[in-house]
Amino acid sequence: SVLTLSSCTDAIVVPELLTGQVDLGSIELAPGETGLVVLKITGVRDGIKAIEISGRHGNFISYDPAIIQITEVVPVAPFTFDAIEFNNTTGHITLIARGGEGGPFPQDAEVLHMNISAIGSAGTRSILDVDVTHLIDGKNSPIAAQLSPGQVSIH
Repeated sequence: SVLTLSSCTDAIVVPELLTGQVDLGSIELAPGETGLVVLKITGVRDGIKAIEISGRHGNFISYDPAIIQITEVVPVAPFTFDAIEFNNTTGHITLIARGGEGGPFPQDAEVLHMNISAIGSAGTRSILDVDVTHLIDGKNSPIAAQLSPGQVSIH
């Protein structure tokens, strides 16, 4: 009797980790000056359907309210806000933004513009930190958010 061994040819399939890059811009302002900072999301293969920064798990856009104040947060089309709140006492912004209904959803997009007023003195700065609760792609799947904070420097 002969024993025959066959080699295993089944491949192990590892699911691809889908990510999107979430970037907050940086600017320099003089004391008393106002400026614009943009939140961008890039590299989402199946398109950006929604982003949530809800505060539920400590997820905020945060800043130092002694150095800067937010005067307005505006969605950039095709995005709209389901919810938006900014608090210049705590230095927190929470929001839910959606990229329209039905698509197509952009792979790279500006999501919002923040108008910022510099109230700090020359030589101070505020980090614009972002922590995302959920980032949802065009297939309605959650994806990992790679985060890049921004900064406002007062000169």
